[in-house]
Amino acid sequence: MKKIIMLLIATLAFSFSPAMGREKDVLKALEKIRGRVKAGISYKEYCDLVADARVEIKFHMKSGEHNGCFIQAAEGCYKWYHLAKDSWGEKIETELQICRFDWSHSPAELKRMNKLLNEMEKLK
Repeated sequence: MKKIIMLLIATLAFSFSPAMGREKDVLKALEKIRGRVKAGISYKEYCDLVADARVEIKFHMKSGEHNGCFIQAAEGCYKWYHLAKDSWGEKIETELQICRFDWSHSPAELKRMNKLLNEMEKLK
């Protein structure tokens, strides 16, 4: 992932088009995800940031003035973040299904399940 972001930065450094400002917005959206993940983030926040990055990429592509190499790298980076979002969501859903079928839990497990349930409810 770090290599893809470095490629995006290098692409920006050699691109002097009017679209450069929009490329910076795309890069900021992708960097924001990475920074928040390092600091700690909830699933809902992560989903929101991934959606924001997608909007920035689509907006940049629709502008008509974009560097193909930059867009390809940004799309590749986005796909990895999106895959992580889907995997995280599946993990939460699997844990919730396990919780629904197993009623012999300790108080600590019940607290963890309650936290997961609350997180899923916020997404609805």
